[in-house]
Amino acid sequence: MQTKEKAFEPIRTAMKLTGGFTLSQLAEISGLEATTIQNWVKRGWIEPPKDRRYGETSIARVLIINMLKGAMQLSNIVSLMSYINGKVDDRRDDAIPDGELYSIMCSVTEEIDNIGNLNKETIVRVIDEEIKDYEEPFPGGKEKLRNALEIMMLAHISSNLKNEADLMLQNFMAD
Repeated sequence: MQTKEKAFEPIRTAMKLTGGFTLSQLAEISGLEATTIQNWVKRGWIEPPKDRRYGETSIARVLIINMLKGAMQLSNIVSLMSYINGKVDDRRDDAIPDGELYSIMCSVTEEIDNIGNLNKETIVRVIDEEIKDYEEPFPGGKEKLRNALEIMMLAHISSNLKNEADLMLQNFMAD
């Protein structure tokens, strides 16, 4: 299993070298249109750039939303992120930094992808193992994180299964 910081670390390193990402850089690494990212900023889903550069929290949040949008409505993703980390522009109410959340999601996803017989109990076990050393910044933080990760992983898995089913259907129709 990856360490919690591993998946986001290359992005963090690049940010330190560049002082953050421009809109075009964020669009390129996320695979999203620049207008989509600007729309998310206008809606208050991600922090606006400072000096035309997006910081760690904004970048991680864009990646998380993008990872989940295939299976969840955007408004539900934003509500889930608020459940974990409160207001988008206030770090004091965060259960976990968005970069670390993204890394945990990647780590859990990788572990789940390696398991053949997948069920909800396995997902919960993998999540619990991944967050076993998590230290709550406030009472109930770990439970919030566990609940949110379970929802995120189920959504991500269902998105992958839907994509697989769509591909199979396309192949059958092509025959």
